[in-house]
Amino acid sequence: RAWPAIHTRLPAATLEIYYGWTPGMLKHIERVGQQGLDFKKEVDELLKAPGIVNKGMVGQGELTDALAGCGFYVYPCEIGEISSISLMRAQAMGAIPITSRHLDSA
Repeated sequence: RAWPAIHTRLPAATLEIYYGWTPGMLKHIERVGQQGLDFKKEVDELLKAPGIVNKGMVGQGELTDALAGCGFYVYPCEIGEISSISLMRAQAMGAIPITSRHLDSA
């Protein structure tokens, strides 16, 4: 949700998203009902914002190339996550991590 303000200040910036709706996630959204459907709709709308490039699910080679070329690695987390492998990989390749204030966040 912070992206529009960032993009306004830095119009040349891009936010590349590498992930997607897995079959398991879609099943969970269906089980949750309207709350899950509303969440998916909100995320899908946010992904249409200017400057966002939604790459979806990609292979390890493409993901590694992306990590090697990024300046920042944004990893918002609302649950306890103490050892994010992708975050550690990005840091090892020189990216500056941006994460949440959750006490157990990576």
